[in-house]
Amino acid sequence: MENVQETFTVSVFTRHSAECTKHDNPQWRRCRCRKSLYIYSKGKVTYKSAKTRSWEQAEQVAQAERDAHDPVKLREQELQERVREAEAQAAASKESRINLSEALDRWLASKKQAASGTMGAYRSTTRKIQAWADAQGIVYLKDVTPDTLDKWRGEWSPDADLKRNRLSLISQSHVLSRL
Repeated sequence: MENVQETFTVSVFTRHSAECTKHDNPQWRRCRCRKSLYIYSKGKVTYKSAKTRSWEQAEQVAQAERDAHDPVKLREQELQERVREAEAQAAASKESRINLSEALDRWLASKKQAASGTMGAYRSTTRKIQAWADAQGIVYLKDVTPDTLDKWRGEWSPDADLKRNRLSLISQSHVLSRL
């Protein structure tokens, strides 16, 4: 059995129209005829449209085709993808380690332009959230889930057992909107 050498070649050529004055020269670059790619791979020849009439754009398509078959470029892309995944995981890990009290402080600091009475309400809300989180043993923001918040919300009422959960309906609405 003959061993076909791993040769890969891509080149651009022009498919001239019948009216083109250079129809006998497929390497002529300056006409506006359709450009195509000649691809030789593993002993087989294929032709592919470059989907352009510009030689420069066809060369870019050819280079992309070469890059798609270049083992070095493929390995480089794989490594770059691994680096991006590692960076995304690191960012997610860092994001999941945000301290709840720091997040509350940042939220409160973002409200600096509010009136003093409103700021008092915001501070009261942050204290209420922090007291609840401390009672639940919640340290990180990632540990605050919709389920834990729903459970806490279910404990609010004007006559709740815990004093911090005694909220009128209007106060419940305000705290809920700030949450």
